[in-house]
Amino acid sequence: MAENPIKTPLPADLPEDWTGGQTVAPTGAEVGLSEQHGYNYLMEQVNAAQTAAKEIGEAFSGLATLGPDGKVPAGQLPDIGGFYEVEEAVPPASRKANTLYGLILADYTGTGGEG
Repeated sequence: MAENPIKTPLPADLPEDWTGGQTVAPTGAEVGLSEQHGYNYLMEQVNAAQTAAKEIGEAFSGLATLGPDGKVPAGQLPDIGGFYEVEEAVPPASRKANTLYGLILADYTGTGGEG
């Protein structure tokens, strides 16, 4: 499973119960409201959201991009050790790590096996 690129906690606990006449204060407590109603807490969460957006952007820098043909260029693919065509199944104990094995079971040349 992919690792979440966002390391900044985003509690999503900003108040949504504001009413007319409430005063904004640095911590909220100065005007009898919760810490989440305070200006400082709000700005802390805005900064955290901006940091998270930056973390997402940085995570994308390591991803492969599509070429003009709509495919990932070979140079951006990880080296998995190559591809080996074998005539019989390779026992798991004999397989090399990060290597793709393909067992061809029939002739797919479309020529009926004549070439």
